[in-house]
Amino acid sequence: CPLIHSASLLLPPVPTSPFFWLLLVCVLVQFFYAAYFFWPFARRAPEVPADAPGADAEPVSIVVCARNELDNLRRLLPLLLRQDYPAAFEVVLIDDRSQDDTYLYAQQLAQYYPSTVRLVSIARTPCPYGGSRPWFHCTRCPRRVAVLYLRQGVFACRHCQRVAYSSQSDDALDRMWRKQAKIEARLGDNWRRPKGMRQCTYQRLIGTLNACEERRENAFAAFAARLFGGAGLESLGLLR
Repeated sequence: CPLIHSASLLLPPVPTSPFFWLLLVCVLVQFFYAAYFFWPFARRAPEVPADAPGADAEPVSIVVCARNELDNLRRLLPLLLRQDYPAAFEVVLIDDRSQDDTYLYAQQLAQYYPSTVRLVSIARTPCPYGGSRPWFHCTRCPRRVAVLYLRQGVFACRHCQRVAYSSQSDDALDRMWRKQAKIEARLGDNWRRPKGMRQCTYQRLIGTLNACEERRENAFAAFAARLFGGAGLESLGLLR
């Protein structure tokens, strides 16, 4: 065919010399190594100016756990308190039922450095099947708690710090959404009955979901009535 013959004449000849292919492989290898070694340097973050605030400008907390370590604490704590860290720092000493004068020494330091040294003690209760469970002692009341909250420089329990749970701040709508999410987690997709669930249990959960949706709609209508006035909503039948 004359068209195919003319097209073949326009294509450049493919080199068949082994030196050409060896040179091509060497060039490709060089490009690969250049991209592998120099690409991370090209993508590195710009250098931080010398006058920019660094990590030393952030306050830090030094946690020291001790049990019968009076001699070591007498050497360690003065060194920690004499450091020249540019930002603020605090030393949190956790005493794990020391039988020597570790607690008294830490208590004296906490009274002498009230804004730097904070003392937390640990109590342990035996478990029914062996071992023990650690608890924190609240610094303001005799409660044993699992979590201490730091507020205004004092570690204390939730009751003393007046910290509420997130669920205590929920309104009626949030409580209905939370309850509906718990029930939907037990069901399948689109409220389908999962395998192995009894039919009576499934019907009870569906009834609870419908009642939850109805109460949520009533709570939303009551909120809208307080916000916009309930006269128009009552005439439309939104308030039940």
